[in-house]
Amino acid sequence: PVTSLTVGYLWSEALDLAVTNWDQSIGNQVFRRDPLVKVDAVPTGPTALQPGDTLSFRVDCASTTNRTENFGLRVFGRTPRGQWHALHSSTRSLPPFGTLSVSFAPVLPSLLPPPMLGTWEIYAGALENGNRVGQDSFAFTVF
Repeated sequence: PVTSLTVGYLWSEALDLAVTNWDQSIGNQVFRRDPLVKVDAVPTGPTALQPGDTLSFRVDCASTTNRTENFGLRVFGRTPRGQWHALHSSTRSLPPFGTLSVSFAPVLPSLLPPPMLGTWEIYAGALENGNRVGQDSFAFTVF
């Protein structure tokens, strides 16, 4: 006898990959294009500041995997002259698909020479075994 099989499919531009083993005892696998730890650097106050003001922001981290993620959280500030300043460094752990938020409120120096006025940047990154597994940044202005 002749049998026909119709297969319907959809595809995504996101390039995530799912693999089915067709065997319920083994289970399926999903390979995501997301970073292992998704990092969002979010200003929580004004981003137009004067010398001596406080910059308020938080760094949100989320595990995109079904395993515990141990990582180093690093936060740096970059001045208009391109100088980097370490603001935070710690070791963190996220449970499977877990989240955490860390708040910051550094005070800008009260006396800044004119070349230090302008656009500054905050960079936040997650490192696992020395490899960057997630990052984000935002800019703010000192006038």
